[in-house]
Amino acid sequence: MLAVRSIRQSFQPPCSLPSSDDAAVDANVTNESSERDRLNRIQTKRARDNCVYPAEAERVREIFAISAGSGNLAAAQQEIQARGLLTKDWTSKSGKHHGGGGFTRSRLEALLRNVLYIGQICFQGVVYPGEQPAIVERALWQRVQ
Repeated sequence: MLAVRSIRQSFQPPCSLPSSDDAAVDANVTNESSERDRLNRIQTKRARDNCVYPAEAERVREIFAISAGSGNLAAAQQEIQARGLLTKDWTSKSGKHHGGGGFTRSRLEALLRNVLYIGQICFQGVVYPGEQPAIVERALWQRVQ
C-alpha cells in the first residue's frame, strides 16, 4: 500500500512530472495493487503529455502571429529567422541533442498546420477534440491556414 500512496502523492495535475524515485517505487509494487498503480502511471503520463510549457507556448503564439501578418510562408520564415526564433531544443534519454536550429520551410509548415495547438488531435486522418488545452486561438489558426 505504501507504493500506491507515493505514486498518488507524486501526481499533481495538470503538469506534474514523475519524481526520480518512481522507478524504485515501480519495482516494489505488489501484485494486489499493480492494476491500480498501472492506471496511476498512465494518468501521470497523460498529465505530463498534456502539459503546456509557458515559454514554448509563447514561442508558438509568436510564430503564429508572425505568420498571420506575413503575406506567405517564405516571408514568415524570414521574419522568424530575423527574430532568432529556433526549434525546440531537447536531449533524448540516450543523451543525443536535438533541435535548436532554424525553421526550415517544412518544419514551419508542419508547426502551422498542427491541430494540437487548437486543442484537437488527428488520428488516422480524422480530427478529434483533444485532452490538451488550446494554446492558439482558433481564429488565429484559421487565418494562418
